[in-house]
Amino acid sequence: MKDTMAIFRRIIGYIARISYIEWVKVEDVAQDMEVDIADLRLWLRLMESLGLVALMREPEMVVLRLMWLDFYGFDTSKLKDL
Repeated sequence: MKDTMAIFRRIIGYIARISYIEWVKVEDVAQDMEVDIADLRLWLRLMESLGLVALMREPEMVVLRLMWLDFYGFDTSKLKDL
């Protein structure tokens, strides 16, 4: 479980670096993270099922759901500093 949370934190950090409140392209996040977009999509779908992010299919974009991140114990106050 610790590994999963570490991956979630990493993905959240990369999304937040682009924008912590606006929709960002999934492709841009994958490029910044230097990971395969298919792998990122899998993790984002898992995160979406928990309510941590919202996904838009066309165009493929993602946004952080700050309220749910707070609920699960992520410190969203630090996202503004990225």
